[in-house]
Amino acid sequence: MPYRYVEGLFENTLILSATRGLNSMRAKSLVLPLFIPDIQSLKIQVIIKRNHLHRTIITAVAILVVMNILWLFYKFQPYHEWPDGLEKKLSFIDSVVAANTDQGNQVKEINESYIVTNQRVIRFNEFFTLIDSIANLKLPENLDLPGDMILVAANPWILDTLRNSDYREALKRGRFVDDLLEEVIIPSGSPIRIPDSLESHRIASELRSTRLVLNIPEFKLRLIRNLDTMLVAAVRVGRNESVFLEAVGRDVDLRTPVGKGKIHRVWRTPKSVNLHTGEVYKVTRRDDNRITKMPPVPSLEPEINGHRNGKMIHATTNPVTLGKAYSHGCVGVSEADMWTIYFNLPVGSEIEFRYDLTGKDTIYRDIYKRSY
Repeated sequence: MPYRYVEGLFENTLILSATRGLNSMRAKSLVLPLFIPDIQSLKIQVIIKRNHLHRTIITAVAILVVMNILWLFYKFQPYHEWPDGLEKKLSFIDSVVAANTDQGNQVKEINESYIVTNQRVIRFNEFFTLIDSIANLKLPENLDLPGDMILVAANPWILDTLRNSDYREALKRGRFVDDLLEEVIIPSGSPIRIPDSLESHRIASELRSTRLVLNIPEFKLRLIRNLDTMLVAAVRVGRNESVFLEAVGRDVDLRTPVGKGKIHRVWRTPKSVNLHTGEVYKVTRRDDNRITKMPPVPSLEPEINGHRNGKMIHATTNPVTLGKAYSHGCVGVSEADMWTIYFNLPVGSEIEFRYDLTGKDTIYRDIYKRSY
């Protein structure tokens, strides 16, 4: 009767089994006397298998932890929605446009309508340089408007980011902005849409149709495009007095002028000056008594009734003064609202500074005593 040897479960153990012709009892009588397990070897094998199971569990848990960390990192990254299928085109990019920054940041062209920053984040201190470079390379040459206005109009998320860099707006989100220059405006990998020639001219036409209306005693400024009110902003205006200002060397009427005119000039990187001493401000004390660096938010110089008197439209770092006759004649708005005004009111835009005491349901205080 043929037999075969079968290796057992334990070291140095063999089990002899019949291949055929044996009933169960006879098979047992042949197999069992030869089935002699090594107890010590059994313990070692059990320990090894148990340790292997522990390592497997620990490895699985570690993988899950890493995956969760990566997911959280991805979830809280600045995100801007991409058009369907746009990310699939990234692997086919071969056209590179070098932006004129000191660090040589690059952007890649995805197609005629999109480019994407591909190396690092763009902070405010590089923002205008990058935007100008893209505009000079990609936008039509006959727009007669700054390219940054066209690009921001085509990418409204950029304006939202700039508005959120406002000191007060950032505090609402639990962030302290000490230096606007260090704020991230364009996260790495963000798609920037490039409008074609037709859309660029349409945007330019809309921008040229925007006008600014200020009602001084109401302490309100409005941006109006055609028949739509785009923005209603709280303002501060000039005080009802005259003082001698060392910076100009004469007595100056601090009241905000009344009349019609236009935007004469844009100061994209303005300097804030103490009009009594001529000192250039580099820091500012906020309403909450904390000191930060002076934010370089653009300013506009108006021309009213054919005269320019240096009374600007600019951001204030002390929004508690909004709604008051507080300034040296300038029109002050919040940092957030100044970004909206800047990107929607090009040079030459119509402006009107009114002095209407009668509102829809309100009689405003005559702060300049013009009715006497």
